[in-house]
Amino acid sequence: MVEGEAEGLDGRRGSLAAADQRLRPAMKLLADLEQFASDHRAHGNLTADATEPAWNGYLLTMACSCGVVFGRWITHVDAELDLLGAASLN
Repeated sequence: MVEGEAEGLDGRRGSLAAADQRLRPAMKLLADLEQFASDHRAHGNLTADATEPAWNGYLLTMACSCGVVFGRWITHVDAELDLLGAASLN
């Protein structure tokens, strides 16, 4: 293995494995958001919102009518990687 390369869980090395690692937080966000929506959908309306982007990212929230709020800070890097991941599916 070349110094500085990382081996992914699937045995791949280098930049592809590193890219997989960087995309995991975006995939986890989607899974967490879907889980929250699934858990709270029966309570009534869900309301999503995002703050205006700042130099260090933005806050994404989803509120349930039962009073529970899901919140996650999204950095610009997270958003960019999410877009790149979505573009690669096309």
